[in-house]
Amino acid sequence: MFAGMLDAIHRAAPAEVWRRGVALVRRGAARVLECSPAGWRLGVDVDGRTLALTWAWGSWRCDCGAALCEHMVAAACTLNAAGELLDRAPDLLGTSARTARREAVTTELDAPLADSPRALVRDTLRRIELPAWSPGAAPAPAPGAAASAPPPAPPSLQEQEQEQEDQVLLPEGVQLAPRWQASESGFEVTFAGESSDGQRLELSAERVVQAWQSGSYAVEGLDGGLAWLPQGWLERHGPILEQFVAARNASSGELPRWARPAAAALCQTLDAPPPPELAGLATLVDGFTSVPPATLPAGLQAVLRDYQRQGVDWLCLLRDAGIGALLADDMGLGKTLQTLCAITGRTLVIAPTSTLPNWAAELARFRPDLRVSLYHGPKRSLDAAADVTLTSYAVLRLDREALAAHTWDTLVLDEAQAIKEPTTATAAAAFSLPARWRVAMSGTPVENRLTELWSLSHFCNPGLLGGRKDFIIRHARRIEAGQPRAAAELQAKIRPFMLRRRKSEVARELPARTDLILRCTLDPQERAVYDSLRLATHAELASRLAAGLDTIEALELLLRLRQAACHLALVPGQQATRSSKQDLLLEHLTEHTGAGHRALVFSQWTSLLDLVGAALEAAGLPYVRLDGSTVDRGDVVARFQAQDGPPVMLVSLRAGGTGLNLTAADYVYLLDPWWNPAVEDQAADRSHRIGQERPVFVHRVVAEHTVEEKILELHARKRALADAAIEGVSGTALTREDLLELLQ
Repeated sequence: MFAGMLDAIHRAAPAEVWRRGVALVRRGAARVLECSPAGWRLGVDVDGRTLALTWAWGSWRCDCGAALCEHMVAAACTLNAAGELLDRAPDLLGTSARTARREAVTTELDAPLADSPRALVRDTLRRIELPAWSPGAAPAPAPGAAASAPPPAPPSLQEQEQEQEDQVLLPEGVQLAPRWQASESGFEVTFAGESSDGQRLELSAERVVQAWQSGSYAVEGLDGGLAWLPQGWLERHGPILEQFVAARNASSGELPRWARPAAAALCQTLDAPPPPELAGLATLVDGFTSVPPATLPAGLQAVLRDYQRQGVDWLCLLRDAGIGALLADDMGLGKTLQTLCAITGRTLVIAPTSTLPNWAAELARFRPDLRVSLYHGPKRSLDAAADVTLTSYAVLRLDREALAAHTWDTLVLDEAQAIKEPTTATAAAAFSLPARWRVAMSGTPVENRLTELWSLSHFCNPGLLGGRKDFIIRHARRIEAGQPRAAAELQAKIRPFMLRRRKSEVARELPARTDLILRCTLDPQERAVYDSLRLATHAELASRLAAGLDTIEALELLLRLRQAACHLALVPGQQATRSSKQDLLLEHLTEHTGAGHRALVFSQWTSLLDLVGAALEAAGLPYVRLDGSTVDRGDVVARFQAQDGPPVMLVSLRAGGTGLNLTAADYVYLLDPWWNPAVEDQAADRSHRIGQERPVFVHRVVAEHTVEEKILELHARKRALADAAIEGVSGTALTREDLLELLQ
């Protein structure tokens, strides 16, 4: 209908204007607002406002005032899509359309084109009434044609009253309905209906899903007639049916285990008795409302909190079905204990080296009935009689073949974000391990980009989110572009297999955590050095980014700026015995430790910890230190946790950010903001976890008017990305524009 109009714009528009217009369509920014004999009115959302565009009698007008703009490109693409649908409407309505209104009808389309083609087609058919398309009506003018005749006159009052009495009837055809049936492979969903002359039609779920995805309301039925899709049912249950069909197509034989919850939900929806292998799994789709209570291990030495018991029940349901689980509770809620209640058979636990002692201690405390073996060190060997084998990610890479030679009953990844990059050797080794049941534990399933979630899901349930490239196109890019429907679709897919609870939701007895920004002002010498470094860095960064510098290299260029904001002694060529940030930290530590509080001080640089340690000694404040060079981490932790332990613990962010219980501290200081707020949260939650009896205060020490303040602004965007797949909030990863903004 509008193909000629769109083709003309495509030929006339410069390449960059066309590209920007298509990008607007993909973001769902363009929509039809009104159609009338006077023309079509559309809206394009740009920078928080809606530009109005009008197309009438072959000419365009845009609020922006340009003769040809990207807004027109976006509007033309959207109008063409709607026109293709409207072109089909007379054929669909056929002779059963007894009348058609002649008056203009105003309509608004709810869903943007790029976000939901199905919703656009649905709303267009339901809400746009076709003007002057009944037999004998004058055809609409072709795009580009002159307005040789005025628009048709509005109908008379008598005609309007007659039209209100008439009803537009759908053409006759088969009305399809879903049904559950047994098949050679076990079970299947089909769609069947019967024509008026008694002929029966049955279609596969795959064909119905393809038609529904394309926006069709009907498919070709008997003798060229129409078979109408059950739109109401598909709107409610279509996404589950999509997953079921995709799983059937992806597997050559048995339905993948991760598809069984969708199959069980369909079975329940269609009121069919479930096969034994699907019993109880529908609850994984409907919000865990009726997860059956699990039998706890006989040797368990623990009293579970209510939410922990619910987590164990969920884990055991997935375990018994052989479906992988991603336990993503907030840090400090007891993921280790919940997992220990669910493991069965010969179990392999892979964890960061620093957390292996904690795993051994937790097993001895909660599951003393299990035989535990540590597979680590130069003379390591696998103990075939061990119930639980503990090893590290480093050993996994080195001994991949030896570990893969066994089929483990249970395979657990602790701090599973270690495999967030699916192309690394660590991730490949984890994917290759054979196991009957897989569990990934991570309080931060998404740190930087959504492909990290794909990697964890691929470990737990290979095939659930399709291939990595398909995931990026179908989910990641759309979510990062701010399309809420894409986030909802991803959430629906992973919801049965991921359990995430916030501390504020389930551990209400846990004391409050308060996050504070502790700002310091650089002295004149520090400011002079910092500003000179900033100017030099900005020039170099801008030129090298233009030359194709990648993000990681750019972050390295910013390193000196970040160090100058902390202590000039960290900057090559500079000397200093103190810094403004260090002075402020000492002032706070002296005050709080004197009042009986204990504190953790984190930095990513051990050289900064050296300087702080020297200042603490000069001030007479005892402390212990934990970093990558610490040999006996358990002893250091025990000394700090002791009732008479030192009041301060210096911790490197990398070595002490995970796997430690440091509840003796109720004050936390993060000396240098890190790019990723999830890493900082991991560090802060060493103290704010079960066992803490006092409120926890987390201080981010930030130098005013420096790159550190800009990093805090980026934290908000990073947190939005982490929530995108879990809570439906859109976000983006760190971009080159962000890097340049850091230096403004």
